[in-house]
Amino acid sequence: MLTIIVFGGSGHVAKTMIYPALFLLYARQLLPSNSKIIGFARSDLSREDFEMRVVSRVSKESFPFYTNDTITAFVEHCVYFRGSYTDENSFVKLNDYIKGFEAENLSSRAKRIFYLGIPPSLIKSVSMALAKLDQNLNGDNRLIIEKPVGDSLESARDLLEHIRSVWPIENTYKVDHYLGMEMFDALLMMRFANPLFANVWTSEFVESIHVTLREQASCEGRSGYYDSSGVLRDNVQNHLLQLLCSVAMDEPKSLEQSDVAAAKIAFLRSIRPLEEKDLLLGQYIKSKDRQTVGYRELEGVAKDSNTPTFAVCQLHVDNDRWKGVPIVISSGKGLKDSFCEVRIVFKNRENGLFRNKPNMYNRFIAQIFPRMIASFELNVKEPGFTFMMTKVASTMDYQQSFSRGNMPLPYERVLWDVINSSHSHFVTDEEILLEWQIVDKVLDLPNKKPPLPYQFGSDCGPRAVEDFMKERNMSWD
Repeated sequence: MLTIIVFGGSGHVAKTMIYPALFLLYARQLLPSNSKIIGFARSDLSREDFEMRVVSRVSKESFPFYTNDTITAFVEHCVYFRGSYTDENSFVKLNDYIKGFEAENLSSRAKRIFYLGIPPSLIKSVSMALAKLDQNLNGDNRLIIEKPVGDSLESARDLLEHIRSVWPIENTYKVDHYLGMEMFDALLMMRFANPLFANVWTSEFVESIHVTLREQASCEGRSGYYDSSGVLRDNVQNHLLQLLCSVAMDEPKSLEQSDVAAAKIAFLRSIRPLEEKDLLLGQYIKSKDRQTVGYRELEGVAKDSNTPTFAVCQLHVDNDRWKGVPIVISSGKGLKDSFCEVRIVFKNRENGLFRNKPNMYNRFIAQIFPRMIASFELNVKEPGFTFMMTKVASTMDYQQSFSRGNMPLPYERVLWDVINSSHSHFVTDEEILLEWQIVDKVLDLPNKKPPLPYQFGSDCGPRAVEDFMKERNMSWD
């Protein structure tokens, strides 16, 4: 029997990510038929209220290729358990509650997965309380820890040491769900299975790299979490650095998790810690039409908050492959568009037949979302009697080229890995600490140098971004 306990079971991530992923695993018949999904949270929810949260993103509109009967059957496997994260008695009651289900299914080996979708400040007490319980003695237990792990290098080191002291490392899984995105694995294959890219993916041929994550959304509804985190902790320290690893690490010895992790670790070690001169921070203000309030006007945010909602950073990499190449990562809330992509600009030819033509560079773009697209821009001749050059993109759209139903959601892949004891799409402790080491020196910068304002809905965040990019011989778009 499999029991999945979702701590933070009434929250945003559970509603938008975890329950839809579990539904798809259930609909694909990848969960045991006697599985139980328990949402654990402090909120006072009725059965009906909880079901509404589960099905808000699990509906016929969201997944038109599954029937309403399938959705109804899935919801019957879901229950809500109200408890306190700091009261040991709540965990004792939870344990007894789970044992009741397991006692009805003695014929199958019991397995429990604890997903901690809770703030870093609660992880210690919750992981300790779970470790103390008289858990299923005839089965096994697994702990999933949501990012961010800690809120600084020191706190992350302390938290990881604590977790290792109470849970076996082979039974703990640290999540960065971007590793569960189809394009993360696809980038590895594109890079290393195609000689066209594998042979030119170096400083000799690459002009610049830009990894960007842009969101139209405001911080409304998440201001309590966001004001204690900001963009550096929320996206830069984890998602963007992991994506950069997939783009810039050396070729792993194999696709085994240990070899891929070793390649990422070697790359992360080569990145110098960020300094003030390497980044520009911003915070969004009211929109031009005044329909969306500024960050400081959100409920729960201090009127003088300096929490950044935008960051653009240049990374300096000291290795043979990338030395001297401008590498920029950026992320922001309240921007004009929502997408995540990687851009590789290849150098102009210094000599050659068309050396005097402007903008002779080629550009490779891999879009992570909203669509999975790989595009390579080529310089081609326009039809006609003269040699007029134009750029044309050769594009491969994953959703058009492959069946959408075969593409797992990020958390679907992550949860499937945990069920099958695979760490393939998780980060190691050493990766987490190296990521914090890169950003740690600038985490307090907003308090010394307040972020620059930018209007909600702007193209590129603060106006100073364009100069920041030009100084590095790069463009924002």
